Amino acid sequence: MKWIWLAGVLLQYAGNTCAQSTLAPAEMETFIRPAHNIIKNGEALDSLIRYIAQQPDPLFVLNVLHLGDSHIRANTFSRTFQFYLNAFFSHWAPKDRSRDGATRPVFVNLLEFAANGKRFADYTNNAELFQYLTDSRPQIIIVSLGTNDAYNRLTSQAVTEEITKLTDRILQAVPNTVLLFTSPPDATKPIAGKSPEAQLSIVRQAICDYTAGHGFAFWDLFMAMGGNQVMKKWQGLKMANYDGVHYLQTGYEVFGYAMALAVYERMKQAMSGE
Repeated sequence: MKWIWLAGVLLQYAGNTCAQSTLAPAEMETFIRPAHNIIKNGEALDSLIRYIAQQPDPLFVLNVLHLGDSHIRANTFSRTFQFYLNAFFSHWAPKDRSRDGATRPVFVNLLEFAANGKRFADYTNNAELFQYLTDSRPQIIIVSLGTNDAYNRLTSQAVTEEITKLTDRILQAVPNTVLLFTSPPDATKPIAGKSPEAQLSIVRQAICDYTAGHGFAFWDLFMAMGGNQVMKKWQGLKMANYDGVHYLQTGYEVFGYAMALAVYERMKQAMSGE
């Protein structure tokens, strides 16, 4: 066990015992673009963190559902996110300035709902998903989809329509949940014999525009990890699979750590009034 400085707090890191992590946080930070590792439309998270601060319970359990495709199915992305967000919250907790000024410790309880090959449209009428939402009542739903929409060559309009349908169904089931969308990561596998760059860009921009227009939080994983052609670099570092679509454990660890850091920074900012 050793101590490290991380995001302005002192944490203990136990090597491979931390969320099955094979990389230390300092190593993961070398693969992240800090200027792009932010939550856009972050105001969507602000009401939630203030709500947490006002709860009477000594410990607030934050239920987070990660909805997605094979990137989530790999498990490492979500579990690394959970581990580091809990680590951050263990050293910083929301304060209720309106009452006693006491902190409200937070524990992140991560839920997953994912399957290989899924697109936005595949979940719109998924009865199992909506029963799960009704039962678990997550306060945050992270939607990590888009790779398979790109490989099915959907137009920007089609992607937007499918996002809208899924979002409407989710908010009907859990109207008070906070939605956080992520962009699909970089890929190199050809689409119809051509580079996937243009099609991935269409999907990413559709998600970005939709969230901006509707006030939903957005984390641009594609830019946070380095943008176009970064997968080739990560393949050479044994962080990405040579199938040109999926990543390896270390790659997904970086995804999870980066997203936890972005969410934590936004939540802390909301409570500080910055």
